[in-house]
Amino acid sequence: MARLIRGLLFGLLVCISSCHSVDSSIALTNEDYKVYSAYINSFSFYKNASSADTIIITDSTTSISNDIRPNTRWSGVTAMLGERCHYLKDTASCRKVQDPVWASLFENVKLSSHTKQESLLPVKFTVHYPIQLLSQFRKKPFEQKWDDSLPYYLFGLSRIAYNADTTKALFFGSFICGGTCGRGELVLMEKMNQTWLLIDTFRFWIY
Repeated sequence: MARLIRGLLFGLLVCISSCHSVDSSIALTNEDYKVYSAYINSFSFYKNASSADTIIITDSTTSISNDIRPNTRWSGVTAMLGERCHYLKDTASCRKVQDPVWASLFENVKLSSHTKQESLLPVKFTVHYPIQLLSQFRKKPFEQKWDDSLPYYLFGLSRIAYNADTTKALFFGSFICGGTCGRGELVLMEKMNQTWLLIDTFRFWIY
């Protein structure tokens, strides 16, 4: 049963990654990959999962049209309370999220869902585990894909909206890690001392 659920979730993300147009001529910047890498590295399971196999990413940035409705307002998002602000009682995060610049970045992220998506290159990520494209993972034999001794993490990453001086970044990230494990969230990152740090996440769906 777990394998069936896992297969269905996997198929859902495959559809999300393949059911939109991709413009391979538009390259993501090095800053984009630094933001994505900081996001993936921020996961507690990622730091502690010594037996983790490959991190899998969709072949291109993903659309958020099915996750965030066009009429969703930033005030409605913040009303949900962020994961760090709400659950970890991180008062610094609560204050940082109140910066009005996030509202305009949120609108830009919603608009980016209606444009062509950009190809992702595994070699551009700076993370501690190997990264593999979803198309490569799909070529593996079924038994290798669902080897329970080697947990997998399948990420979808939307295009990023930055503020004017490229010190704040906002995008939609999602991941599936088998069975009933996974979530989709709005991600807020801030650059401090030349390092991108996770400010907070606002969850839109969870398995």
